[in-house]
Amino acid sequence: MGGGLCEKSYSQENNAQEKDQKVILEDGIAAVVNGDVISSGELEERLNLILTMNSRYLKDADKNDRLKILRNEVIEQLIEETILLQEAKKQGVTVTNEELESYRNQILISKLLSSNIDSKITVSDDEVFSYYNDNKNLFVEPDMVKISEVFLMVKPGSKVEDWQSAQKTMDDLYQKIKGSSDFLLAAKGLNADVSIGKSEFLKRGELPPEVEETAYSISVGELSPVIKSPIGFHIIKVDDKKPSKQRDFEEVRAYIKGIIVKKAQRKRYEEWITKLKADSKIEKRQVKGSPE
Repeated sequence: MGGGLCEKSYSQENNAQEKDQKVILEDGIAAVVNGDVISSGELEERLNLILTMNSRYLKDADKNDRLKILRNEVIEQLIEETILLQEAKKQGVTVTNEELESYRNQILISKLLSSNIDSKITVSDDEVFSYYNDNKNLFVEPDMVKISEVFLMVKPGSKVEDWQSAQKTMDDLYQKIKGSSDFLLAAKGLNADVSIGKSEFLKRGELPPEVEETAYSISVGELSPVIKSPIGFHIIKVDDKKPSKQRDFEEVRAYIKGIIVKKAQRKRYEEWITKLKADSKIEKRQVKGSPE
């Protein structure tokens, strides 16, 4: 009997929750913050705006899950905005009519451009793919290298004797660490002036040329000899390499579409504003103090 009673109670609780949720939806309320209502209309309006700007949410296979996550994020965003507005009211933060007018003009222009420029731009998959094929060289990931390094800096303007001393220090250090399985650990503490560290993946041009040349010429796991550069002496070990590769079309599809859209928007805007100017009566006057 106890089990049946629990089941009945659980069922009644669920029904009550479903009823409460139905009432909330019918009332059009998404949230209430300190008595201030956030309507479901506000929620949907903000959600639709984000979806318009981020169409990826609509194309994914897990669209429903993404929309659910996004809706929760938007609700949290609206709640935070409401709290901040309430706090601004408490602290007496206000906006002048001049500031409002400035924002009003910006919004008017933004909406005008959206309806006359942005909404008129369409980009087909064929255009995107053609751009990719015509500009494949722009979508090549360069070869990269990741290194561990022992480095001894020689200050600019140092004497020949200082360079010779630094060279000897690194040569001696090399002999002590070259047989170690962890050369950074072996180098640690041997000389207070020596720096040790590991890099992330680096492209060509991000290392001193002398170091870069060695890094790309030795194998992964190989320890270099002492390398002299204009800033000091280096001993490196190549931890990993990534060969250059062509990025797949799907990886860059959205990026390419953005490029084409922006280019088309710019072209359409220039043509449209030129026509508006031609149809307008414009009188330019000499500003006092400006050159003739």
